[in-house]
This record gives sequence, structure tokens and C-alpha cells, in this order.
Amino acid sequence: MEVIPLINQKGGVGKTTSVINIAAVLAALSYRVLIIDMDMQGNLSHGIKEKSNNAHNIFHVLSGQISLEQAIHRTYLPNIHIIPSSFNLATLEIQDLTLLKRHLENVQDRYHYVLIDCPPSLGAPMILSIVASTKILIPSQCEYFAVKGLVNLLNLLKRVERQVGKPMNIAGVLPTMFDPRSRIMRDILNKLKQGLDIHVFETCIPRSTRVVDSNSYGQPIVLMDTNCPASQGYLLFVKEFLNT
Repeated sequence: MEVIPLINQKGGVGKTTSVINIAAVLAALSYRVLIIDMDMQGNLSHGIKEKSNNAHNIFHVLSGQISLEQAIHRTYLPNIHIIPSSFNLATLEIQDLTLLKRHLENVQDRYHYVLIDCPPSLGAPMILSIVASTKILIPSQCEYFAVKGLVNLLNLLKRVERQVGKPMNIAGVLPTMFDPRSRIMRDILNKLKQGLDIHVFETCIPRSTRVVDSNSYGQPIVLMDTNCPASQGYLLFVKEFLNT
């Protein structure tokens, strides 16, 4: 079972949209996927329709009230289950950095992939997700402030590595909201590929207003509009990811 948190300290880079659509593509390929909303804003929980009336969420799990299995909700999408978020994550205090990792070990035979939507800030939810990871995916826009934040994020990962005593496996950077007509974006993308010590995926997710529509309807863009450039981007990305 691969546990893949999508992390970035900058908000608005497409983490939630990427979790939803990567999960949908993997599910269409017959992989069983669990998605976890670790962001107290709960956008992932609202961006994909649930099928159960289960009231439990990830905070109940991490605060020791229930098992992880009890917080799993079915969705309307075959092969995809979800554990929703809670505003109470803001109050979460942890003593054991391996807490989420240990909970996930109990469902390792049920899922091929666990995708975690992390908040855009350093805190318990992000650290727990990083420690639980088998691979880390970093969605990022090709813009100046996003790239500057990447350097800080990599420094953060190094600190976590020292704290837990093991190296983090970074799958790479996924360029999002990309406009190939923008010379600045093209230049920044090239700088990313040349200036970072981590992998930058060749596939870029194009910017598309249709993505906003799909999130409003609680449907992945890869299912709502297969001809949308963003849909094609996620399809190509998953193929590239699976081949790396």
C-alpha cells in the first residue's frame, strides 16, 4: 500500500483537486483508493460526494476516540473511500509522530493507495502525514512565490527526516495550473527542473476554469469532462507516476 500525502506550504496550488482527480484515475484503473482530508478547511470532504451517513472523521481517529476503520466513508465513486476532515484538527496535539502511520497499517490490505490532502501550513496534520508516507507528492504552480515556498518546504522535510531518523521519499513536484503560453511559467518550470535536487514530473496540469465547476458539483474533472485539458493532464500524470 502506497501512502502519498500531497503537501505544499502555499495554499491554492491544486492539492485538493489533484487528490480528487488522481484518486479517480487510479480507481478507474481498478486500484482501491482511500483519500484522507487532513486539512481543517475540509475542501476535499466537500469536493467529493459521500455515500454514507457516518459522522466520524479523522480527528476522532487521531484523538483516540475510534479506530481508523470506523471513520471510513463510502463515496459515490467505485473503489474510492474517504475519511473526512474536522475543524478540531486545529487543536490536535501529538506525542507520537507515528500515530497516523500505525493506524494506516490496519488497512494496508484493503487499499492500493492512500492519498492525503494536507493543509498549507506546518503542524500536526502535515507532520503526521509526512511520517506516514511511503512517497511524497508536491503540487506546485510555476510562479515565483510558489517556487520560493518549495525551498522552504524541502528544508522542512529535512528537519522532519532528522526528527524521525529516516529519509523521506519524495516522488517529485507536479506542476499545476500551468499555462504553456506564459513565457514566465515556462522559464520557472525550466528553473525548477534544473535547480532542484528532486524530480519534477514532465506532465503539467493545465489551468482550466472547468476544474472550478467540477469541484462545485462534487465530481472529479476527469469524469465530468474527459476532453478538458486538465482531465488529459491528470490522465497523463497518473500514467507517468505509475511508470516512475
